[in-house]
Amino acid sequence: MVAEHTQGLIDNLSKKDRNVVESLVLKMTDNEELTKRVCVYMAGQVGQEEIDHFIKLDFDMQIEACTNYLIIALTSGDMKRKELNIFLN
Repeated sequence: MVAEHTQGLIDNLSKKDRNVVESLVLKMTDNEELTKRVCVYMAGQVGQEEIDHFIKLDFDMQIEACTNYLIIALTSGDMKRKELNIFLN
């Protein structure tokens, strides 16, 4: 699913944040279009101006990059888990 170092970051999230991130990663693993949508969203949220960079990564790397950005945004408070519900419904 995700690399060991990313899983370590996920494990350090609060239980609620961890559940949301793990659910989203599972959905992204099964849905390449969703992964692209999440990557574009995350790029916009964290100020990443080169959204095309995310899209050019291979599928597994997209999941890693988006998950890492997501963890950073949740941990720093730049993003709230309720913002991710649009991808989980």
